[in-house]
Amino acid sequence: MQEFLANRNLFAHHFLSLPGFSLNTDEEAAVGIEFLRKLINQADLITKVMQGLNQILVNRGATPDGSGEITDEKFNEMLALMMGPIHSQI
Repeated sequence: MQEFLANRNLFAHHFLSLPGFSLNTDEEAAVGIEFLRKLINQADLITKVMQGLNQILVNRGATPDGSGEITDEKFNEMLALMMGPIHSQI
């Protein structure tokens, strides 16, 4: 989350001063494209986690095993499931 926020702020406030980025060459433009690709993936991950957390609240603690009890371990397992293969793309 900290990396996402830092990248979001860099994009919103200082994108044109991104190290190595300019529109002068294809290589320098590619730096900006790669930065944006990473930021999009991070935003997608954050969105999925927030949707999952929202679903937990809507279901009032429903858990995959049906017990209804959310322990720290179960909560972490659910977060890992929400992050899934997208996490490896960041």
